[in-house]
Amino acid sequence: MCFTACLWAKLGRIVYACRIEDAEKAGIWQIPISSSRMKQLGESGVQLVGDVLREESLKLFEAWSRGKTRPGT
Repeated sequence: MCFTACLWAKLGRIVYACRIEDAEKAGIWQIPISSSRMKQLGESGVQLVGDVLREESLKLFEAWSRGKTRPGT
């Protein structure tokens, strides 16, 4: 859905930090179709730039994952 919305918006480039497996490890369910596969299926010319600030983003995923297990959250 996010990739499709980017195509509808006619974005020329998508920049992202984390991968599907990173989100899943943090407990966030993801459709297991990568942006590069979506690009291929949609025959899109959008530029994909991945792993930008990935290590920093992984720390945020880890903090979020720890926080969601606290009682009352």
